[in-house]
Amino acid sequence: MAARRKIDEPTAPSGAAEPFVPFGSVDMRTSIRPTIAEVSLGAIRRNVSRVKAVVGDVPVWAVIKADAYGHGAVTVARALAGRTAGLAVSLVEEGLELRAAGIDAPIAVLGAYYDRCHAQVVDENLMPVVYDPSDLDRFSAVAASRRRVVGVHLKVDTGMNRLGIHPSELPAVLARAAVLTGVRIAGLCTHFPSADAVAEDDTRSALARFLACVSEAERRGLGPLVNHAANSAAAVRFPAARLGAVRPGLALYGAMPSAAVALAGLEPALRLSTRIMAIHAGILSQNGVGLSARRTFRPRQSGRHVIAILRVLVVQCAAGIERARRHQKTRRDSLRRGNFVGKNRRAIATSGILALGISSSGKQRDRRETDCTSTDEFLHRCGFRAKGCAARLIAWSPRALARGK
Repeated sequence: MAARRKIDEPTAPSGAAEPFVPFGSVDMRTSIRPTIAEVSLGAIRRNVSRVKAVVGDVPVWAVIKADAYGHGAVTVARALAGRTAGLAVSLVEEGLELRAAGIDAPIAVLGAYYDRCHAQVVDENLMPVVYDPSDLDRFSAVAASRRRVVGVHLKVDTGMNRLGIHPSELPAVLARAAVLTGVRIAGLCTHFPSADAVAEDDTRSALARFLACVSEAERRGLGPLVNHAANSAAAVRFPAARLGAVRPGLALYGAMPSAAVALAGLEPALRLSTRIMAIHAGILSQNGVGLSARRTFRPRQSGRHVIAILRVLVVQCAAGIERARRHQKTRRDSLRRGNFVGKNRRAIATSGILALGISSSGKQRDRRETDCTSTDEFLHRCGFRAKGCAARLIAWSPRALARGK
């Protein structure tokens, strides 16, 4: 068996930056396969600063659910210590992992599913978000047994139609909470379903419904409340939605959920690097042999033969690189199960949530087909949602921290 390589042993050409892995002195995956997801904590910190510059004095709760979208929840939480007012996760176990790692920042559990873990949530000082009124009774019983009062946040459904208390049911829930001795309402929250859509009417209507719920809580004498509704898109586009705190997720890692949302200066926090496994040259015609799985990629130049180079990279379909989805008839992507078609005999690695560049497959360049210049463009063309693709991809790839960044 080949000797395993230590992470900090040079493998790149002389003078090239070499990433290192802080999670262990040796990683079997990097000793064999050269694919590395390099995370820049500096970029994440600077992205937080850019979000804070936009929202002003509004507290920022950094969303680090799904292992910080694949960037490493514990590592990111430590890097953001003292830079944000709190953290937010989706699952109880995500919060427990952070507490076990010594993270003492406030942690909100947004997913609001607790099963039988109410005591653990209370004991670990997690901040529960509640959508099921029966959880109020459970948290109150646990807190009362410990002679404590636990602050809970009520999640209101303002249009997502997934989880949350319907506005018409909120008065009864508030009345129920008022007689429980172990809980107090610390805030109200909601989640906008389409803050990143081009049309703004849906989000403005949802915000109006939420503010009406806030008014109902205040009319009952509740307060001061920390109300929160804004994800990355809403925090940037809708100042009125910033309220008592904002919950940016994707923006912290250098991405935005759609082209309708823009925040200048965001830096991609991930760089995926790998090497070419093999190069295969062949002559293809429009009606001839296709490439890769199902042979669905074919050049578009009609009536002529095209010389194509197939570059096979050390990235697999199981890593989150899936077959491209055809959402538009005009979209034909060169991505097929980790294979990349390109004119040049070298891979292009650039910073981004998915840092792989693709160059033209023929003498005539067709941007719609093969020329990707940015991460967002690449993911959008392939039909991916950035956060899901990144989380799956990095989970499969060994992570490294960018040195000096």
